[in-house]
Amino acid sequence: MNTSTHHVHGIRLCVYFRLVTLATLDPDDVEYEDFCPCARRLAKHLKEQEGAEIVIALTHMRVPNDELLAHEVPEVDIILGGHDHHYDVKPVGPHGTYVLKSGTDFRDITVLQIEFVEGGHKPFKVVNTEHVEIIASIPEEPQVKCFVDECVSKVGAAMDKVIGETAVDLDSRFASIRTQETNIGNFVADVMCKGLHADLAVINSGTLRADAIIEQGPFKMRDLVNLLPMLDELCLLQLTGAQVLAVLENSVSQYPRLEGRFAQVSGVTFTFDAAKASGQRVVEPSIRIQGESLVMDKKYKLCTKDYLRQGKDGYDVFKEAVCLADGEQAGILPTMVREYFLQVTTLNGDADSAPAASTLRASGALAGAGLAKVGAGPEPLQRFAIEPKVEGRIVCLNPVAG
Repeated sequence: MNTSTHHVHGIRLCVYFRLVTLATLDPDDVEYEDFCPCARRLAKHLKEQEGAEIVIALTHMRVPNDELLAHEVPEVDIILGGHDHHYDVKPVGPHGTYVLKSGTDFRDITVLQIEFVEGGHKPFKVVNTEHVEIIASIPEEPQVKCFVDECVSKVGAAMDKVIGETAVDLDSRFASIRTQETNIGNFVADVMCKGLHADLAVINSGTLRADAIIEQGPFKMRDLVNLLPMLDELCLLQLTGAQVLAVLENSVSQYPRLEGRFAQVSGVTFTFDAAKASGQRVVEPSIRIQGESLVMDKKYKLCTKDYLRQGKDGYDVFKEAVCLADGEQAGILPTMVREYFLQVTTLNGDADSAPAASTLRASGALAGAGLAKVGAGPEPLQRFAIEPKVEGRIVCLNPVAG
């Protein structure tokens, strides 16, 4: 495989890193071609052999790669970029190639108005760009609305079901969870760690997909589906302390890029130095597991996703670990979170199958789980909601300002 490792600053390696996230492909089975020579070859063919007047590249790369493409391949006239979740439209490079990043989840649209000209580096000039935000005041298209209403009616009731309550806003924005410890990451990792009686839990932030602030108050099924849309199987692994260190190093290896490999954790705290080279960033003496210093040859029980056990997102070290419980035995992540909320519901005396007098049995299972009292319930009980906090589990010595 040609991974083009000779390129300056390793920018092109970002594309190779995408290969290691594929669940159904081994990177060694993929023939990878550097995207700039590939784009130049295809653009020339389209213009010289197929008679194309304009070549538009539809990409799924981070901003640095799209901008590199604009700089190095003037044969491409416009770049419509995906993958990043922010809005940014601008000319890039010596020929002013427009790179469009039009946000995510159909929240934004870019209108790019061009006018054909002769004699320039490109066969057109951009005369206007317009950022259109999709807001409630935009008139709905009747036929589409009818179809959407029909779909929503089939699933809406289930999605609106309240499954729990949060006493605080939950931050699942990609800019947060892929660069730092977050309260929602702590909550999910804690549920995993407690549910499988592990020493520590590690979950890649790419698992958490809501990219939003889940506001304080009722936590609905749609919140859970937006946060954890994939039926990820869990597993329980046995790792040495040295392997745990390798796991943490991979987690922060691409910081400050918004990489899904950045981990949210439970049962472990550590500090890293982003100024150091990847693979050498974690400050070893700072690592604590269940409050005790990491011991390199000690064996620890670690809970994670089966997806990561396959070595995805750069977690090759998991492939060497002893598997104590696989997906069939360890369960499915969104189901485990749903069951946790059910325990809180039982504690509150709200479960249909359990009278209030019997809900004290749930208190043992939820002890120390970061719950907040949110109001009086049936005597002698109180009502509880989740209240995860940012606790200093992951500390960066030199964070990049957002």
